[in-house]
Amino acid sequence: MKININQLKFSKGKQIVLLLILILISNQFALISSLNLSGALFSKDDEMSINNLIYVYGFDDITINDSYAYCIGRYSGFTVYNITNKDNPIELPTYMKDFDTGSVITGSQIEVQNNTLYCIRTFDYINVLKAFNITNFNNITYYPSFFISKNQAGYSSTGNKRLHIDKNIAYVSINWLNRNYNYLENTFALIDIKNNSKIELLGLLNSTGYIVDFAYENNFVYVIQQERGIYNKTTEMYETRGENLLQILNVTDKHNPELIYQLSLDHSPETIIINNSQLIISSSNKVIYFYYVVDYNFIGLVQSFSYTKYNPCSMVRRDN
Repeated sequence: MKININQLKFSKGKQIVLLLILILISNQFALISSLNLSGALFSKDDEMSINNLIYVYGFDDITINDSYAYCIGRYSGFTVYNITNKDNPIELPTYMKDFDTGSVITGSQIEVQNNTLYCIRTFDYINVLKAFNITNFNNITYYPSFFISKNQAGYSSTGNKRLHIDKNIAYVSINWLNRNYNYLENTFALIDIKNNSKIELLGLLNSTGYIVDFAYENNFVYVIQQERGIYNKTTEMYETRGENLLQILNVTDKHNPELIYQLSLDHSPETIIINNSQLIISSSNKVIYFYYVVDYNFIGLVQSFSYTKYNPCSMVRRDN
């Protein structure tokens, strides 16, 4: 089922088109959206082809580069499709030895830049940033793993991972629990990927919230956090951690990301998209909120769209 919301008006006459596609994955409804503000994103044919791939094969993420769709999923592994013919995506033969090890890749986002595919994988409870040379699909090779946590010992991933690539910088958010599962730490990292054989950490920002998603635009990162119940093994009870927040990080200085703005949210956010200072946040209360960034000290709520039948879970978006 697909719902189109056309020409929603923002301040100063700006318009936005939000395409929402509801699909069924593992007996749960997930919200997949493509944000189209400039006409440079998916065409209608692209949209239908790519979402059909998600529906049939259950991929966790898809990214588009030139005429290829790169897909990744826990059970489906890594797959590449030639989508030159939008009505007939063709699966290409690929070989990627690294994913034969059984590493967990569910919940990951993937990005492609300069014949290199980047993803976050979890192996032995440690999250790593992986870079793969995809020049030859029949012989995909990988570079040394880069461990994201600044303190690997005793940490495990809670499964929520977000990745964005821009100009040889990887922006990554990871949520961690300590060994006793009673302390939650989120890590937002800026990683230099100019040399895939020597990936380096540039900057790190930690807090006690739970990052569910973030969006990047013009050296600013818009982060949404959720209040979460965390199980404490010592007390054998769930304890509330974090808040429902929208935060803005200034990442102009890649070595020192800085929190410059914070807004408490009444709803529990799930996904965020930004384009030309226009923010869209989906929430667990079946509402999509539209914000406008007046400046980096004020964000105004423009309007909201409520629906009652389906619960938004995630939004797959194009960033370029």
